[in-house]
Amino acid sequence: MEGYPIGSPIPWPSVTPPPGYFLMAGQRFPCGSYPGLARVYPGCVLPDLRGTFIRGWDNGRGFDNGRTILSYQADQSDMIYNSGGHLQGHHSGMAHYYHTDTREVRPKNIAFNYIVKAG
Repeated sequence: MEGYPIGSPIPWPSVTPPPGYFLMAGQRFPCGSYPGLARVYPGCVLPDLRGTFIRGWDNGRGFDNGRTILSYQADQSDMIYNSGGHLQGHHSGMAHYYHTDTREVRPKNIAFNYIVKAG
């Protein structure tokens, strides 16, 4: 892990970070004790990456306009609509299914902690 620059989030497959690393859990850190980390996170607060995905910054590409680097974005779920075909029988017609009780849409994933080199 020595090749990672200070401030880079590192996936970590354990509950406890190794010595010299912090969990990225939204906590403050002392700027004077970690000047390299303070240059990357000027507010001296690490992002809270618990239960979230890192998304590549749009940087003018047009997929996610208005985002700034290190900004948080809440989840969003659109209503899922499925046109299922035709029904045959006593009441024939088109079948439509609306699924509205989804709390979130997410890809398959594995839970890791994110850690960061302290300095």
